[in-house]
Amino acid sequence: MSIYTIVFELDGGTYVSQSRKEDIDGALADWVENLKREKPFGSTQSTRIANAVGRAIVAGGLAPLSGLTGVWCFTGLYADRLFVGHVVQS
Repeated sequence: MSIYTIVFELDGGTYVSQSRKEDIDGALADWVENLKREKPFGSTQSTRIANAVGRAIVAGGLAPLSGLTGVWCFTGLYADRLFVGHVVQS
């Protein structure tokens, strides 16, 4: 099992969390569910952001960062605002 650190940026804020899972897909699924459950952006907005992140990952996938091992990024839009996420496996 690995620890995955997710760094998520939206509207000038940076949010960091970790998940211990077998693979990156499980870690991201866990993180998206935590957004919905813990509601760091408020009840409705957290669910909408979680859904937007899920759609962005399905549509664009995770991009491995060139020259690095175990590091990926993803981007997307929520209400016409850019979000950026990084995932680091350790």
